[in-house]
Amino acid sequence: MSAITVLFNRNGERVDENIFQKMFSSLDIHGVDGSRVEIIENVAFGHQHFWCVPEEVKEEQPLKISENLYVLMDGRFDNRSQLLKKLEKKQAEPLSDALIAGLLFNKYGKVCFESLLGSYVLVFYELNEKRVTAVRDHLGDRTLFYHLSPRLFAIASEEKSLIQHKDISRDIDDSRVAVHFAYTQRPDDSTYFKDIKEMYPATYIEITENSFKYESYWDLKNQSKVRYKQENEYFEHFRSIFESSIDARMRSVFEPTVLLSGGVDSSSIVAVVSEIHNTNNLKTASYYFNKFNSANELQYINSVNDKYGLLSFKFEGDKFFPFQNFLETDLSLNKPLVTPFFNIFKEVFSTLVQNEKKMILNGWAADNLFVGANEWLADIFKDRKLITFMREICFHTSKFGTGWLYKNPAPRHLLSPLKPVRDYMVGEKSLNTKPWLSDYSNSFIKQAEVVWSHRKSKHHRLSQINAVCGLNQSMECASYFDDFAGGPIDLRYPFRDRKMVEFALNIPAYMIYSKRSYKNKYILTETLKDHLPQKIYNRNDHGDYSKIISHGYQLERKGIADYLKDKDNFRQFVDPKWFDKTINSKEVSPMDALIIWQILCFEIWIEKLYN
Repeated sequence: MSAITVLFNRNGERVDENIFQKMFSSLDIHGVDGSRVEIIENVAFGHQHFWCVPEEVKEEQPLKISENLYVLMDGRFDNRSQLLKKLEKKQAEPLSDALIAGLLFNKYGKVCFESLLGSYVLVFYELNEKRVTAVRDHLGDRTLFYHLSPRLFAIASEEKSLIQHKDISRDIDDSRVAVHFAYTQRPDDSTYFKDIKEMYPATYIEITENSFKYESYWDLKNQSKVRYKQENEYFEHFRSIFESSIDARMRSVFEPTVLLSGGVDSSSIVAVVSEIHNTNNLKTASYYFNKFNSANELQYINSVNDKYGLLSFKFEGDKFFPFQNFLETDLSLNKPLVTPFFNIFKEVFSTLVQNEKKMILNGWAADNLFVGANEWLADIFKDRKLITFMREICFHTSKFGTGWLYKNPAPRHLLSPLKPVRDYMVGEKSLNTKPWLSDYSNSFIKQAEVVWSHRKSKHHRLSQINAVCGLNQSMECASYFDDFAGGPIDLRYPFRDRKMVEFALNIPAYMIYSKRSYKNKYILTETLKDHLPQKIYNRNDHGDYSKIISHGYQLERKGIADYLKDKDNFRQFVDPKWFDKTINSKEVSPMDALIIWQILCFEIWIEKLYN
């Protein structure tokens, strides 16, 4: 990914070039294809360029669209043909995506934002009006972080660029740290820094010296339901969207590589790319673990590669277990590292970059896309399929017992009048009650629950919407993968496509889960059943990596305890009794090991941040 830094002195003072250069140079890792700075009195723009699509090769940004308009872009558009039609341009014209954005904004203004499909952020500057406009894509696949005060507005692709400014504090936001240790979803746009916020997906900021506007340009709430009489109609519709999504993501200056896990998501991507695009240059990259059967996906990985005759980069994960070399997790000033599998990711992505495999398709977002499976029973009822509804109730009750009615999420909201009974039988507990959290952390988490419960009344299938469009699922950690690789890479997510998201949120949930096969992602597996290896199609499980986390902790337990014994930044957020008991235990659960990982990464990050 490329990177952007913009500084706007709202008090009219000319930008200090030394300050801006310090901010801009912190993102040098992204500028493998050049960098450029433009300073116009009290506004400065910087762009670190990584060429990902053919039309932007040799381009330098900021682009000057007219005497009054400049534009910067990180990302790409997936609907170029429609956008060129809006501009009355020929399809063959080699206009870069940034130039298309500038011409559209110049012609239509802010109303053009909703029509821009893809993975991108944009910043426009109108010279005469002294107005900066920043835009983030519909799903937040590219990031923008900003600082706002009466005197200063600064916005950048990563937080570490902003904190280089002398007037932007590095003070930590305790509420965000509490969420870090709770291992839960963020309730708002906070970052680890009090002075910095993250732009929400599908929003734009418009700012002048005297005004500030922050608005959404797209909303999922008013979408129409998708209902067909026959299942095959759903499958045909989904296949059309899926193929279109992959096709749009094949436009690249690099040959494609698929990160193949052995699950149905990445296997489906391989199937479509192999059969539709018939590329001879496709390769896959996979990691596997021999020591743990629950995480050994090699038989599934091989079945896909064998079916399509593909060469693969394979990495034995046992050599790169969690917690190994934990002091090397100080990769970025942006935030503490989250994934305990950073060693294997570092090996995978650095190897791919060394082999010029910089465009990587992966299926990571599919789990979030199909989160709505728990509502399958409710949607059967709402669609007035009453006979089917009764059959489902009888079938599941006979198989799982009557307790299924109040313990399982699927029928839960249908039984809301019985909530007092259910609370008595299973106990009413906060979803975010975590035994390792201190009272101080819990005070922030309870506030977060109030925020989400307030939103709950406004959305259908809230869990699915939050999973797909929430800030946790935006690509806030995408910069880590550049750090892992030692240079920029272009990760592309076919399951994070706006049209696919709209479709998945509006089909009935009984197309996501099927009792006949006990399959989640039912629509995906059935759509591609003739194209997947039988091993993949018949899978009803998925890899379980939790034991690997515990194993890695056990191997490094003494070194971890020695490192943390004199550290105290985490102690106000973590219950001291839980910590003392866990750190002195010879065996810990995967969840406890994961929280120790969170503590480690937080302390290492703090040390890097202030030293």
